[in-house]
Amino acid sequence: MWNIQYQPYRLRLAIPHSHKKEHALVGVVISLRDVTLSRGYRMGFADLRPWPELGDLPLMNYQEKLNRYTQRLWKKMELLEVIQLEQDPLFRAVLRNLWDFYRYGPAIREWIRKKRGWPSCNELILDVKGFWARKDSSFRTMNFRIPQVIKIKLREGDWENPWWLKLSRLFPRARWRLDLNCSGNPEELLRWINQLEHSIKRRIEYIEDPSIYDEDGWRAINQHIPVALDFALDWHSDTFLRGKRRKAFSVLVFKPSRQNVDEVPGKDIPLTVTTHLGHFVDWLWSWWMFARLKDKGYKVNSVSGLTYFFSDGL
Repeated sequence: MWNIQYQPYRLRLAIPHSHKKEHALVGVVISLRDVTLSRGYRMGFADLRPWPELGDLPLMNYQEKLNRYTQRLWKKMELLEVIQLEQDPLFRAVLRNLWDFYRYGPAIREWIRKKRGWPSCNELILDVKGFWARKDSSFRTMNFRIPQVIKIKLREGDWENPWWLKLSRLFPRARWRLDLNCSGNPEELLRWINQLEHSIKRRIEYIEDPSIYDEDGWRAINQHIPVALDFALDWHSDTFLRGKRRKAFSVLVFKPSRQNVDEVPGKDIPLTVTTHLGHFVDWLWSWWMFARLKDKGYKVNSVSGLTYFFSDGL
């Protein structure tokens, strides 16, 4: 018999990436425990961290579901059945991760003990203007090591502003991942790319979700700078398969918190495993999935999304 519990958390960034006085991430850590075990202590964990700005329901909308799952004990087959029948895609993925974390718990502990196959991670800058405005404290935090890869979240038009170009010159050996979250325009991006200094262009590892999916526009960008696909397309769609065949993108961004490893479409395209910027439970699960994919022969290059947090909760 299994018991499910949950604990809300609140994380605030340890370095000020934005002009806001506080940038907090709010979510819920869910735990699964086998109450019949008389010896040992084995648990599963999962992180529920919705992104309403990307189409998820707000966290408060999951309160009723969470209460319903925690008010009883579950038999194994009952739990597996409700996971399959859950209608909300995010919550279904969270429940699946909860069960898988329990299943792989001993292997994860052994992997941590041996420290085998730990991934490299990129730095993450959520707000390049805010980062630059507070550059003294920001750089002190990053100076514990020279960043090899830096990912920047850019909003519409940000790629033409001088802040990230200044950063690129400050870290001349770093490679860059520019995440536009579908906010760009292919024609404007192509004009900008053609005007970009070659020394900077060659260090851009990829542009992630440069615009709302536009097969011809993405293919044109991909001929100059690799394009990475994250949220813009469903991996099961015919449009995805056509875009892959026509080289509209060169890299896939895989979120273990939202996608099943079985959904990865083949081993012939490079993968960046990424977190969804939540609790450390999500980071650990993403790191573990990176190691599993690498062992299975997938072209995984790193884990995306390393940043710095203080915890106000769990």
